[in-house]
Amino acid sequence: MPILLGELKLYSLKELSKSLGITMFTLRTYIRQGITKLDIKKHQW
Repeated sequence: MPILLGELKLYSLKELSKSLGITMFTLRTYIRQGITKLDIKKHQW
């Protein structure tokens, strides 16, 4: 369940990786490399 901060929704790594269909390790790698959510949406899984 995301945490609401005004209009901003904050998700845990576990929730986000599950909704994107990727592992938490991959998600951490994306975050470290600065890959944006637009880049993730373009990727075809």
